Amino acid sequence: MNLGIFIKLVTNIVFIYSGIKILRYNTEKRWYHPVTQFFYFILLCIPPVVDIINTILFCKHSPTLLMICFVYIGIVQVFFNRISFHDFWKKILFYFIYASSIILIEDMACYVASYFNHVAYVTYCDAKVGLNWHWSHLVILILAAVGALFFQRYIRERAILQYVKRIDIFFLICILTLQFVMEQYVFSFFWLSAKATSKYLIFIFLYIWMMVSLNIVFWIKKMLNQSENEQLLSTVQLNSLKKEYDLIMEQYTVKRIQLHDIIHQDLVIMSYMQNEQYTLAIQEFEKKIQFLKRGTGNKYTGIDAIDFIFDYEIEKAKKSSIKVKMKIDCFSCPMDKTEFCIIIGNLMDNAIEATEQVDISKRIIHVDILEPNDMFILKIRNPYSGEIKKSEGKYLTTKKKDLDMHSLGLRSVENLLKANNGMMEITDEGGIFQVIVFIYGSSKLGT
Repeated sequence: MNLGIFIKLVTNIVFIYSGIKILRYNTEKRWYHPVTQFFYFILLCIPPVVDIINTILFCKHSPTLLMICFVYIGIVQVFFNRISFHDFWKKILFYFIYASSIILIEDMACYVASYFNHVAYVTYCDAKVGLNWHWSHLVILILAAVGALFFQRYIRERAILQYVKRIDIFFLICILTLQFVMEQYVFSFFWLSAKATSKYLIFIFLYIWMMVSLNIVFWIKKMLNQSENEQLLSTVQLNSLKKEYDLIMEQYTVKRIQLHDIIHQDLVIMSYMQNEQYTLAIQEFEKKIQFLKRGTGNKYTGIDAIDFIFDYEIEKAKKSSIKVKMKIDCFSCPMDKTEFCIIIGNLMDNAIEATEQVDISKRIIHVDILEPNDMFILKIRNPYSGEIKKSEGKYLTTKKKDLDMHSLGLRSVENLLKANNGMMEITDEGGIFQVIVFIYGSSKLGT
């Protein structure tokens, strides 16, 4: 195997690997059995094997065969992985833009090589002619492989797919259509011409530059959309902080009034005791005990800030005829109290909003807080009605005004957990929406 065939094999494996990564982002396997996984691996090995056989026996590059390989890979991914209908079309669109771009780049690489060899495109590609692989062809393939790896990683790390809106899909369809037309009706004339010329080469480079510019515009727009979403997320966190601050100030005012009343009660009791009016003193003591039992709030965790936020959310739930059942067994706050109150507030607000939509007899929210084995666990369960929408493994809000946006409350919680050695697990089975928050090493954190 010469160097050209080796580089062709490696780069094709990279192209296929990157395409698989794009389609498999935030998906679940349908089957986990080792035999199934082995069969899946064998199926994925077929395209590079077929392509390398074609390269050795027939031609250095075949656009039709490469597109068939990409389509085949797409079918295998859809068959072996669960992809929601909402995400399917966005992933397929990105995947085929990626595939058609790779094919076009390989076409260009062959045309550039044929130009430097002073032969026709078909002559350079034909394996029977036996022309050596030109260095320009191999360099373009290597650069394209590096670009493919960067592209799929960028999409996954920046979660680009979750910011794609309908106007973006229309824009991407236009790009894909343009690539298809150029490949089928314009470049095919260049590929089949008698000899590669500089005039055609300049046209190809201008087209590539135009496509790169369009893609740069698209990615800049996506980054702006992402920045807008991050700004909205910051607004949600700021509103949560404001709510907590208002709640604490309200409780502080109530406690000041309570303390003022207690001082006056103590003065009255002292006066009765000094005048040996013990019966009246006892009666005043009983009033004071009843007053203290009534208090300004419940003691769920013994941590004032957290108890205040739970009091606020429970009172809010009562207004909608929602019962909140709590099971608390913890002795410390696993992270900064302000951040933890934001987490509780967001999760409880979501639970209350969803529970308001179900029959009044089913309006119960369960809250469990446990601290087993140096781990803090917060579990909130609530019923829901209708269908829960997801995109890229993320839950979408059901509010009509925010139909194109992801649930900012859950994203805010997720970001705070990542910064505090925690994670979140969400299930929505049997009409019950459940969020479980895990924070590790809680005993080492402040109370």
